[in-house]
Amino acid sequence: MHTTMRRLAVGALGLVFVGTTAAAVSVTVLRFSTVVRDSKPVGSDEPSWVPAQKFGEVHAGIVPDASTMTDWYYAFPTADQRRFDAVNWNAHFVFAAVLKQRTSGYGITIKRVSLQRVSRTIRQLCVLASIEKPRPGEAVISRPYYSDHAVRMSNARFRLDQFHFTIPTRFVVRATSGQLLAVSRNGGSLGNSFVSSKPKRCTADLRASVEGSSR
Repeated sequence: MHTTMRRLAVGALGLVFVGTTAAAVSVTVLRFSTVVRDSKPVGSDEPSWVPAQKFGEVHAGIVPDASTMTDWYYAFPTADQRRFDAVNWNAHFVFAAVLKQRTSGYGITIKRVSLQRVSRTIRQLCVLASIEKPRPGEAVISRPYYSDHAVRMSNARFRLDQFHFTIPTRFVVRATSGQLLAVSRNGGSLGNSFVSSKPKRCTADLRASVEGSSR
């Protein structure tokens, strides 16, 4: 009798452990659509309020509203700003990724966006992106260039009420090769912030349930 009860107790604990683990690694692929994918020369409007972006680096961010989007206008051609104005910010948020290189001809393309629940209280976006180099024989301009890709996603799953949302603030961007490209940061002084996301949880071969295919 005691042996049977002990086995049942161990089994119950095992179920609790498995359930907790499964919740901790819950992943859903989010549907997205492109707002802008473009490039522009690095200009005098390059921001000085963030750590200087080095050549080959990717800066990225979750953009919850139109006001925050203006902080990213430095990386997009002026003509593209009307596309951000056309976003229905009451129903969507944007994820933007910007690559800086020494010449034109490069590109960055967001391939997949997954929502990860890495703990009971922490969620992050795991973003997979490809980096494109100039094609053989392609003419390039020898001056610093930004390449960028901004996509929009529905904010419905994060809506608390008409005016409040719980859109994640943490993210990880990985290349299709598995290289870590960018992470979210928080706190600290300028240039001395700490990583707020969990990069090891975001991998290029991440398995996930699919909310909707990218389009």
